[in-house]
Amino acid sequence: MATGLITGADMGLGFELTKLGLLRGNTMIAIVLHASGENITGLKSQYGDKLTIIAADITDEASIRDAADRISDKFKQIDFIVNNAGVLFGSKYDKIDEIVDLDVAKFRKTLD
Repeated sequence: MATGLITGADMGLGFELTKLGLLRGNTMIAIVLHASGENITGLKSQYGDKLTIIAADITDEASIRDAADRISDKFKQIDFIVNNAGVLFGSKYDKIDEIVDLDVAKFRKTLD
């Protein structure tokens, strides 16, 4: 089986892809913002050593380096990566109207 790494694995698409990888027998590395989240800890209790949870803030270079060190210490190779983590809403980049020129209300409605 393969070893996969998914960022943003604590909710939404990242969580579902992590769960799918585990269901298919893969070893999964879940990069999450909060390692104590109910979704991801539930998967950990179900899959044990097949799931490695690493808390990291992908907007912080030191956090990314620490996560990379922890991963390389434990795994010889990673077979696939899904870079799914979002950084705009609920982060220090939440002021999207200052980043790009768009109608924020319409954009959020599209996502809802």
